[in-house]
Amino acid sequence: MASVILPLAALVLCTCGSGRSRPPGQRADAGQDASRDAHDGSHTGHFVDARPDGAASFDALRSDSAAPSPLPPETMAIAGQLHGAFLELECQSEEIEFQFCIPKDMGKRSVALKFGGDAGRTYSVVLNVWAVTEAVKYKDGMKLGDHFYAGGTTGTPDTAEYGLQIAGQSYFLNHFELGAGEHYTYGYQYQTPPLRIPGAATLELFVRDPDNFVNTNHMQSEVMDPPARLRDEIARIMSQVVQGQFLYIEVQSAVPN
Repeated sequence: MASVILPLAALVLCTCGSGRSRPPGQRADAGQDASRDAHDGSHTGHFVDARPDGAASFDALRSDSAAPSPLPPETMAIAGQLHGAFLELECQSEEIEFQFCIPKDMGKRSVALKFGGDAGRTYSVVLNVWAVTEAVKYKDGMKLGDHFYAGGTTGTPDTAEYGLQIAGQSYFLNHFELGAGEHYTYGYQYQTPPLRIPGAATLELFVRDPDNFVNTNHMQSEVMDPPARLRDEIARIMSQVVQGQFLYIEVQSAVPN
């Protein structure tokens, strides 16, 4: 199901150059004062009990939106909180130069997810991923799919990294060979190869922006065929004056090894 929708500007505005450059006079810490305000839960799906390190409990992310796509009971018992995991990186500031913003939580968030199954067993899990994010070209690891990369480091150091931590192994979720580090967010969706996940493990879904300065979804990139829960979240996001970035995961299959 791998596919990607590129913003129109990525096809016609080829003179912008690579890499994200901060507007003149813009400090990397310009949003720190603003980002200290507490989330009050006034918007569905926000991190209402975010901890000082930007992490949040999974229950804080659950909202009144639709449930994740139905799974057979035996698969749901294994998938746990990984099924329907949602991570949003909102803007704290107004839009800057019609393409950037200062993100909330200084662009660093993580969500703890409790995986199901039995401790002491390992499961083979296939994930479906939908996202509108910046693009990173990772290196020194292993490419496992068009946008899925195991280990390594970023090759575009000013760009937000999205990943999933499983038993000490980082899997990066926004790998791009082309367009990485550009002034855009991209809409894309794909299916991962089978991943080995220990039963009853705690996983971490994260975003790490290095400079407290991110691209907005100013070209209105979209994902195709979002499931019901994600459609609700997208509708909420689109009601915001400035749209940031998001990533959503559902479990396609989960079986014991």
